[in-house]
Amino acid sequence: MLRRSAWVVGALAFLITLIVIAPAALIPQFLDVPHLRIERTQGTLWRGSVETSLNTQQVGTLTWRVRPVELIKGSLTVDLTLEREELALTGASVSGFNGHEVFLSGTIGSRLLNVYIVDYDMRLSGVLAVDDVKLRLNNENLVEAVTGELTWNGGPVRFKLANVMHEVILEPVHGTLSLDEDFIQMNVRRQRSGEPVLLFRFDPASGWLHLRALPAFLEFANVPSNYLMQDADFLFEVSQKIF
Repeated sequence: MLRRSAWVVGALAFLITLIVIAPAALIPQFLDVPHLRIERTQGTLWRGSVETSLNTQQVGTLTWRVRPVELIKGSLTVDLTLEREELALTGASVSGFNGHEVFLSGTIGSRLLNVYIVDYDMRLSGVLAVDDVKLRLNNENLVEAVTGELTWNGGPVRFKLANVMHEVILEPVHGTLSLDEDFIQMNVRRQRSGEPVLLFRFDPASGWLHLRALPAFLEFANVPSNYLMQDADFLFEVSQKIF
């Protein structure tokens, strides 16, 4: 029994030593995330950094640090930071026998967001705050739960509606994340009145993001009500394939 315990302790120490000294350049050999490209790795598996991009769009510099104490407890916990101009996110990734969890908080600047919406004749200003976002996946990498809050601080916005360009100053809005069947959903409401104005739905399986502007968006954006069809559930919908 004592010999077996010594073997387990020795094997664990050997594994930890490998993680500490193994170069971060090994990551691309076992990390296979669709459409995610990683390059210019630095450091070790224990602590390091890598440049990331999604499709052809740069995401930012991802840095990580493994918490050694959590390994002894039976889980792999990694502190994460994702940074670039207009982007500052911090959080953690926790992997255990029952699945995987990711926690994120930080800010995303409007110039980065505009890269993804410029094709739809939309342009934002201001900053998007990401607060306590939590994503839980099972052992098959299927999303089981999503929670968190996102808040935009308001400001000038430019968008096209029915071939007419509008330039308005919008008040702050607040978004709440949830899981609706297989879709990650975010309901966006006016921060003052609580009226729903936008609905985002993202399908992790296909990579499609759908945005609906709800009827209350007209008053919120100060545009004429004649844009709304009678008894319509939403004003318009646009879709973007993220990956």
